[in-house]
Amino acid sequence: MDHIPVNQYSYLQVNTIVAVANTSALTCNGMIDITISFKKAEGYITNKEFQKAIILIDEKIKQISNQYYSADIQDDTEMKLILANAEEKKGNLERAAYLKRNVLESRIQIFNNLNQCNKIINQTETAKYIGEALLEENGDILLQLFIGEDNSMNGQTLFRYKPNTEKYNAVLQHVGGLKLGEKKGVLPWPETK
Repeated sequence: MDHIPVNQYSYLQVNTIVAVANTSALTCNGMIDITISFKKAEGYITNKEFQKAIILIDEKIKQISNQYYSADIQDDTEMKLILANAEEKKGNLERAAYLKRNVLESRIQIFNNLNQCNKIINQTETAKYIGEALLEENGDILLQLFIGEDNSMNGQTLFRYKPNTEKYNAVLQHVGGLKLGEKKGVLPWPETK
């Protein structure tokens, strides 16, 4: 066995490190915002914007921190995150984005299960939807938006986006990507100034 010699007479300046506790505990409502960002990151991945996806996912993983963790679970997401970071350093952004996406998805699921958030999140997300998006077999996105108070169907409007149109990718990214035949709820677009 090799040993690394240590000079016992060396003196190193040691800086005091003070850890500050996170005073804002993550709540189920906070997890809704993380879930929305997760869906947005999936849209980036669908559009092959891997660097944007990685930045957003890293931010949300940091926001969850260790608040998803419980001694009662077996968690391998930290090892997957180490692998994802190594892939990112090697320049394999696609693989890194998919690995980090899986880590964030797992941590969201664990947090929701531990805190019994699924019912709250499902009810809240449904209330926030302003419509539905469907990716048709020909590649068109059919966007059905509801008009009325509390997302009631007092009225509705339909938009069709063809793959070669200007706003197609923006709509696809906004709904978090779609697979052929898949239908997803549409959340409101952020306010623009």
